[in-house]
Amino acid sequence: MTDIPVGALVGDRESGLTGILCDVCPYTDPAQPKDRRTTRLTAFVRPVGGGVEHALPPDAIEPVCRHLEPKLEQRSDGKHCPSCGVLIYLA
Repeated sequence: MTDIPVGALVGDRESGLTGILCDVCPYTDPAQPKDRRTTRLTAFVRPVGGGVEHALPPDAIEPVCRHLEPKLEQRSDGKHCPSCGVLIYLA
């Protein structure tokens, strides 16, 4: 299992997608035929600013920022990580 904390800004090494790590958990894809379904550990990454989560293998993601700064930066649209600028809390 990945040691990247939920909420961290991560990047997908293959596609270049950058987003917020929402969860890493076992997942069975219901779109697969029943006789071929397998459960695998999956990282769910949501694009910064919202959108549809992407399901990725946990070893395909790497941290871009862990949002560990003690103080968040207040902006008009909400609170941002001062290290990477990602929106953490909406205003």
